[in-house]
Amino acid sequence: LAFSLGIDRVILPAEKLAKEILSIVLIPGALNVEAFEGGRVRLVKKEVKEGAHIASGDLRTIGVPKGVVLVMCRRGEEIFIPQGDTHFQPGDQITAMGAAKGINKLLTRFLRDRSRKDPRRSTIVGGGVVGTAVARGLLAAGWKVKLIESDESRATDLAAELDCMVIHGDGTDISIFEEEHIGEDPVLVAVTSNDEKNLLVSLLAKQEGVPRIVTRADKATNERLFERAGIDVVRSAQGAAINSVLRAINASDKDLIAELDHGDVKVLRLDVPEDLQPTPLKEMRAPVFAIVGAVMRGGKVIIPQGSDTVQGGDSILVFCASEDEETARHFFDTFPSRTEA
Repeated sequence: LAFSLGIDRVILPAEKLAKEILSIVLIPGALNVEAFEGGRVRLVKKEVKEGAHIASGDLRTIGVPKGVVLVMCRRGEEIFIPQGDTHFQPGDQITAMGAAKGINKLLTRFLRDRSRKDPRRSTIVGGGVVGTAVARGLLAAGWKVKLIESDESRATDLAAELDCMVIHGDGTDISIFEEEHIGEDPVLVAVTSNDEKNLLVSLLAKQEGVPRIVTRADKATNERLFERAGIDVVRSAQGAAINSVLRAINASDKDLIAELDHGDVKVLRLDVPEDLQPTPLKEMRAPVFAIVGAVMRGGKVIIPQGSDTVQGGDSILVFCASEDEETARHFFDTFPSRTEA
């Protein structure tokens, strides 16, 4: 019906939210996961754990895998672009862009949490559209899943549909946590349709020792609140839908392609001025929070190092603070005129 009325795309927020949550849960310890340029450029955000290789010295000494650019570090309320003298600390949240191979190496060798064993077990609280889709995705990836649903009829139906343990009960019931040893699961996903219940479930899981918690919070004001309460990953159906719309709209105009960290940072796809001669990327450092994470040239994607060049006709993915977006755009749009001066 929608297409017969001339509507090009229908956004289903619950399905989009489930897809976002699944992509995050499937990567151990990830706080965010994105893909750009048809999946050829990946973005991942992860916390530095005690004993991680990347925290064993300054960045100049440790280095990063080929095909990876570290675009941001969040340390408490501070955000900054990592430099050679940066020495990461446990608790830092690192955001990286790169090719799949490089990102995988970063996660498994540089950011690996050596205290955790096989993480492929999860409890999901909420058997609605989101919870069911996440359960199916995890099961397809070989995970062991427990799903808790408060509606008895829905729980019965899900038990028949899914190849996992389905528990009829209230996710805030401490006795269920104890009887089912949920505190021993590496991941809990709270995705009921009620923000307050999701928060209670998450806090209970945190109290029981679940190391990684992914929570749904559909009220925009609750997202930051939940994170301040110590919840690892907070996502909303509204936010998932907005990101999907941004990608659909900007597939043609090559502009804003993602907003991350509750809108604090953005990823822009900008065209380099045609008159720019090949210029080493290290000479194109913006005076604000902005860094080039990828270069597109003739259908090829380059994850740049400092010695790589940018030239006229390229397109670039720029990771920048939202407050610096206008300055970053101006910097890359007018770079040749400044070099000539």
